[in-house]
Amino acid sequence: GRVVRATWPGADVERLTGLPGVESVDVHGDSVVVRASDSDAVARHLLTATDAHDLEVTSHNLEEAFVALTADDDTTPDPASSPDPTTSRTGRKVLA
Repeated sequence: GRVVRATWPGADVERLTGLPGVESVDVHGDSVVVRASDSDAVARHLLTATDAHDLEVTSHNLEEAFVALTADDDTTPDPASSPDPTTSRTGRKVLA
């Protein structure tokens, strides 16, 4: 997916949310940020069917990619399942 940013005072969030491939819509003042799998369709809609201007289409940044790759549906990892850092792979205690 990509991110489409635009200046659109009074952005219609419901209208944008209804576009195919739209994952999320955030409005910050006069700016709208749309995350979508089909950024071309979103950009085309914004440019032809709205008063939006100053469009910018970007890929997700490195931090967003990292979070997406490392995200876990579980809440917090169980510390009991983590290996004891003072124990070697053979199960023997490691002296510091």
